[in-house]
Amino acid sequence: MGYRRGGLGDQVDATEPDFMASVSDLMAALIFTFIITLMIYVARFHATTSSLESAGKTREEMLRQMAASFEKKGLEVEINVEQGILRMNENWIGFRRNSPIPLPEHEKNILVLASVLQEVLPCFVKNPGIVCPNPPNRDVYGGYVDVALVEGHTDAVPVRSKGGYDNIDLSGDRAAHVWKMVNGYAPRLRHLKNYSHEPVFSIAGYGPQRLALADAPHSSANRRIDVRFIMEQPRLEHRKQEVVVETESRLEQ
Repeated sequence: MGYRRGGLGDQVDATEPDFMASVSDLMAALIFTFIITLMIYVARFHATTSSLESAGKTREEMLRQMAASFEKKGLEVEINVEQGILRMNENWIGFRRNSPIPLPEHEKNILVLASVLQEVLPCFVKNPGIVCPNPPNRDVYGGYVDVALVEGHTDAVPVRSKGGYDNIDLSGDRAAHVWKMVNGYAPRLRHLKNYSHEPVFSIAGYGPQRLALADAPHSSANRRIDVRFIMEQPRLEHRKQEVVVETESRLEQ
């Protein structure tokens, strides 16, 4: 067994591991691993945030195109860019109190709604099944519509009915009537599929839970139809390559 002489003349085993060096190497490895993990997290967060921002721009562009198309057809609809809502207020698609059927004089406006949806919506769906006449510039706008909900709403006056039928049921029936009419005018909307190959065009009923005029809960303005567009959520597989590139770039720096 070999020996080396220490500074005070004692004999030290030359094969004894240098514990301080080992701990130092371990700490360096842990720090390096932490930095790599942090870089990957930051890159993924950046990719997800960019995807959300892109989807928001896409929805805004789609709503503005729809509003312009309605205007050309003689209807001025309301749009809420932040919430992704196209509002057909009571002046365009209205209902008598307790009735699930749109006013007869508004049926022509439902035809216009069907026409605009069939014209614009396929351009912003992953699997349209319909030719898009004016495809958006994907270099500027990214993201796709996950679902387009025809939403039925009521005022806050309780429904006068027996058997437990209430405003939630009424709002769902209103949405269903309009949805069926739109599909009758534009049957190709049924072919629209999202990224998961599920139907895009669907319905929802909210009763009096989302009043258009909260300070006038009994107003006819609350008896309306909204169309809400929900965008696809970012998926890691969509951004995987971007994350890899971003991480490699940071490591090189």
